[in-house]
Amino acid sequence: MLSIILCHLFQCYGIYQLSSIFNIGVQVFLVLSGYLYGRKTITEWRLWALRRSRKLYIPTLLIFLLAIPFYMIYGAVWGGHFLNLKLVVIHILNLQGLGTVFNYSTRINGLNHLWFMTAIMISYCSIPLLQIIRKYPLIAFLTLITLFCFSCRCIPTNILWGVEWLLLFSIGYLYVVIKDENLKLIQSIFEIAIMLASIVACIYIKEECLFNNLDRYNRIFHDFVGISLTIWTIKVLSFFKISPTNFVKFLDRHSFHIFLVHFPIMVGPFSLGYMTSNIPLNIVIMISVVIVCSLIFVYMINNIDKKLESYL
Repeated sequence: MLSIILCHLFQCYGIYQLSSIFNIGVQVFLVLSGYLYGRKTITEWRLWALRRSRKLYIPTLLIFLLAIPFYMIYGAVWGGHFLNLKLVVIHILNLQGLGTVFNYSTRINGLNHLWFMTAIMISYCSIPLLQIIRKYPLIAFLTLITLFCFSCRCIPTNILWGVEWLLLFSIGYLYVVIKDENLKLIQSIFEIAIMLASIVACIYIKEECLFNNLDRYNRIFHDFVGISLTIWTIKVLSFFKISPTNFVKFLDRHSFHIFLVHFPIMVGPFSLGYMTSNIPLNIVIMISVVIVCSLIFVYMINNIDKKLESYL
């Protein structure tokens, strides 16, 4: 999440080189999220689904509902886009992230970042299947890597945008399974191969591809680098006896709500990036406002959560 926020901060100031580098936040998050779930066994699926909904869907829905009055008032100012029933339904169903995959517009100025919540939802839908195939870790992992390579090469770019969410989450999930199953040879080959692939991707990526999120090689570059960075960060943390699970939970607990509220304040339509001529001061103000808004948002979510808990 923090990488995504840095990406948008650089995007605010038009520093697209650094913005593109930090654009690996989505890939890192999905692999890490899969890694965390790879060490869990879910038995109470209804309870798990309710908890996930309360943590992810309710905050996403709330941020959307809070934006509706502003959007209706300032829609013409925000690029001339007006709210319609189709956009409302798509966001209520958390399907806004599929716009690129199926070539339909889900753009709401200030809420563009919510596509990521669709990616998380779809990734979580794969957990029941992953929990079944984890019984055959070697076959499952090798099949997954084959599918990943095939997808990078053969699937249309717009479809790859959606398929990669499932593949990245699954790679993180099955990586920790083969690690725990002590399949050291497969684990080592994978770690070295993904590192070499990311190095090759860094060397050969062209500038025009790097700045185009819909370019196939842009997606492949960020996928390989994201996986490699995640896997090797986990190895470094393990080497220093730091639990990757606890480390990730700490970051997630303090960054999720910041992620939800930051985009309108950093990128727009309420961007504070140029409110004064002093850029460092603007950054401090932006970050301060984001933190304050996230704290207010957390307070609202906690109150809603308590009321929901009394009904469930």
